[in-house]
Amino acid sequence: MKLDLIKAYANLLAENVHQGFSQDQKIRWECLRSFQENWDLSELDLKSMINRSFNHHESRFLWGGEKASPKDFILSMADKDKEFIRVMFRDLSNENGDISLRCRRFLEYCDQLSSLYSSGGIKPNPHHDLRTVSLYLSFINTTNYCL
Repeated sequence: MKLDLIKAYANLLAENVHQGFSQDQKIRWECLRSFQENWDLSELDLKSMINRSFNHHESRFLWGGEKASPKDFILSMADKDKEFIRVMFRDLSNENGDISLRCRRFLEYCDQLSSLYSSGGIKPNPHHDLRTVSLYLSFINTTNYCL
């Protein structure tokens, strides 16, 4: 009897969990869930994993569209040097280092990749900034960083 009541309240909570959140907040939470269901840096096909992680029907809202966006840049770089992209994200998520240094290093890595491959048809990277890096951090480690 009590178990049925608990299940009923759990279902009610699940149905109404988004009430009180703005549309912007709902989209962020949905994108976060999609990210966490797919993110795994040890996966061999890194580009597909990144694409799935940042692929939500509302993810354009966070990543700036599909073309010339942070997501597009990371995917195009994963084509060129997936192991370097893997190292970039591992370094960013390494909690043993200073957060400001990790963020600056990530941005420097993006600039280095952009200049290295800019002649190969990849546009320079104007889209990665501290907002984008903090978004990556909040998706990777929800315990220490918030949206």
